[in-house]
This record gives sequence, structure tokens and C-alpha cells, in this order.
Amino acid sequence: MIIQNRCHICEKKNDDLEWLRYPVDNICRQRWIGHCNTWHCTISAIKSMLSDYATDNIFILRTPWLPSNKVTIPRSDGSTSSGTAKTNCVRHMNQNTHVHVDWIQNDERFSKLVPLEYYTDVSPKYLAI
Repeated sequence: MIIQNRCHICEKKNDDLEWLRYPVDNICRQRWIGHCNTWHCTISAIKSMLSDYATDNIFILRTPWLPSNKVTIPRSDGSTSSGTAKTNCVRHMNQNTHVHVDWIQNDERFSKLVPLEYYTDVSPKYLAI
């Protein structure tokens, strides 16, 4: 449930909240933080979002790891598919860095995590919490 007229940071009543949408979330599971339009509340909302993502082992990047979100996706059968990647974040899993990719095949949408090293050997630059 989203409280619509109270800042989620300072908890003051505010009928004119700014809304920070979590940029990595899928459309079916979007999170938002309502906050006052002050420096403190804005920065605190961003830090809260980064902290929430970090608990899920998702890390927002300062710059995308690839200039375009169009990628070739390796498939388990050795073939590849064309699709898109979330280039503004990475996920840490099993001591490796992965990227989320999506593709469509036979009118069905699929997604998976691919090791970042498949696409680049450049280390990502993270936003600090």
C-alpha cells in the first residue's frame, strides 16, 4: 500500500510529493518512494532505493555497461537469441556479476541472468550507497 500524502522519508504531510520509481524493477513489480522536494528527502530516497536493491544483490551503475540495450543472448543449447539487457544494473550471484536479459520466442517472453563477462571484461562502475 502506498501512502499518498506523507513523505516516506521525513514523514511530514505533503500533498505535492515527488515520486522516485525504482528503475530496474519490472513493470509487474514496481516500487516507488514518495518524498518531499528537499535535498535531504531526495537524497535519502535515492539511498533507500540503492539499499533496497543491495539487499536483493542488485547494484545500480553510474554508467551503463553497454551503450545499447540490444544484445545477443547465449542459450543453453549453444545457440543465441537477440534480445535486450538491463544495462543500468548488475546482479551479484554465486561470487559472479550477472546481467538480466530478455528475449521473445514464439510469442513468449523469456528472461535469464548471463555472466557480465560474456559481454565485457570492463569492471562496472557502481553508484555508492
